[in-house]
Amino acid sequence: SNSPRFLDPRFAMSPSPLDYTPKSVVTRKQAASVVAPSPMKHSASTAASISNPGQMHASTSAGSSTAGGVRGREVAAASSVATAQSPADGGNGGILEGVVLTFTDYQASMDAKTCESWKEVVRQNGGTVLDKYSAACTHVLAMNQLGSVCKQALRDGKKVVAAHWLNDVLACGRVFVPMQVLHYPTVFRDYVPDCPRMVISLSGYLGTQRISIRDMVQLTGAEYTNTLSKGNTHLICKKAEGLKYQRAVEWCIPVVNGKWLADLIMSNCVPDVRLPQYKEFGREDELNTSQHFAKALKAPWIKQKELKSVALVRTNSFWSHEVPQRVESTAKRPKKAAPRVMFTALPVQQSKQFKQIVLRLGGEVVSDITQCSHLVAQRVARTVKFMAAISVVSFILDPQWVQDSSHEGRFLNEGLYPLRDEVGENQMSFSLETSLQRRFMRTRPLLQGIAVHCTPSVEPRAADMQLVVECAGGKLLVEMPSEEEVVSLMQGSTSDTPKLVVLSTTQDVRQCECFIRHNVGIYMPELILEAVLAQDIDFSRHHLFAPWQDVA
Repeated sequence: SNSPRFLDPRFAMSPSPLDYTPKSVVTRKQAASVVAPSPMKHSASTAASISNPGQMHASTSAGSSTAGGVRGREVAAASSVATAQSPADGGNGGILEGVVLTFTDYQASMDAKTCESWKEVVRQNGGTVLDKYSAACTHVLAMNQLGSVCKQALRDGKKVVAAHWLNDVLACGRVFVPMQVLHYPTVFRDYVPDCPRMVISLSGYLGTQRISIRDMVQLTGAEYTNTLSKGNTHLICKKAEGLKYQRAVEWCIPVVNGKWLADLIMSNCVPDVRLPQYKEFGREDELNTSQHFAKALKAPWIKQKELKSVALVRTNSFWSHEVPQRVESTAKRPKKAAPRVMFTALPVQQSKQFKQIVLRLGGEVVSDITQCSHLVAQRVARTVKFMAAISVVSFILDPQWVQDSSHEGRFLNEGLYPLRDEVGENQMSFSLETSLQRRFMRTRPLLQGIAVHCTPSVEPRAADMQLVVECAGGKLLVEMPSEEEVVSLMQGSTSDTPKLVVLSTTQDVRQCECFIRHNVGIYMPELILEAVLAQDIDFSRHHLFAPWQDVA
């Protein structure tokens, strides 16, 4: 008999991601007999359409759909598939021995019968299922990382995974460390911002890998098409070859590898398609999670691996388990650098207490933002210190990180304590999490190669603006450049990639005459302030005088 497949209900119609399908997993043929695949939708612009040479048989080529349609249809699919029987005794018995898990999020996306069927399969494979989260849990199965149960589990050092991981564990017959993006809960609830406007096709991927990438595309809220047309916004390629690749280049459609899609899902923002890591085609690990994005999720697995790293001593012709001895490596593991902490937007008394805690735990309190690795703040703020920090620090943290670290007597995992200030972020029209992800994915600083000059009336003053600009990789010209310097700086400048930017106000029009003569873009200070907060600069905004604009 067969058990239900453990897949995210948002794309439960997809076949199992593994080629190997034991008795405990519904086969592709059986899944197709339960739910017929949806008809393929194509982009509105189909003037020139190319069929996919690696198209699979009907039961494995699910159609394109928007995120909303996929969710409603596929939750019903999960319920249908899950009516299959649990595995027979002895089929996969003991695979989940020692696993104590609870479900969160999934209950709201499927009926009670489906949930109970999932629980029964876990029990028959040696695992234990708890109705509610508790300290006894070793694993939490979650659709996304936004729920209170998931957040508490991560704080408690539990292993948080998605249903896809459980499905693959039963399929391959062993518990393994999750590596792929689909094995972890998402950082978004419904879709990734900007993705619903995308139309994505694939090239060069076959079999289960193609199915996984298609599921990932639909999970973001983007539209998947089996064919490529001029209406597509992106092409994800296994190799830089083939008819689809040639047409994408001809039609100026961005071509990226699977890592671009993996980073998009893990970071909840759209990476720059021009970054070199997304042009490395043929990578074997392209669907794996990036260490930075999944640091908090991977921490419990890494800790378990370290605890199990005791080598066994070889005795005669067998391994002796009675007297395990640790074998020290000849190469010393590099010691993790102590946090260099700075505080901002905190009450004075609390800041003093936190400084004492940091010093007691072996950290360092710094006053130079360029030396800071950890900024602790009560809220987001448009202060010089905060805006400079976005471009240089490794972490911007909630004060709870200091308090909990004090209670534990050690610095805790920073990935569990990111600063979140919904009110402040909404007021300033940016997302701190998205801004930091953009910065970490960028291969060069935001303002690298850009010289900035501020006229006298600009606020904040030049000394403060200098710190913000230089932390972001730019150069502030304190003195007004000569006409020869302006001409030199403007060589190679375009409206999209200027080499010189002038920040000014209407009070300083006289100061801008030289810049106007040489077609230098003159902007309001908000250009740089907004760009640093968002870690994304748009030179089409905040013009005081645009390049090549006639000024009376």
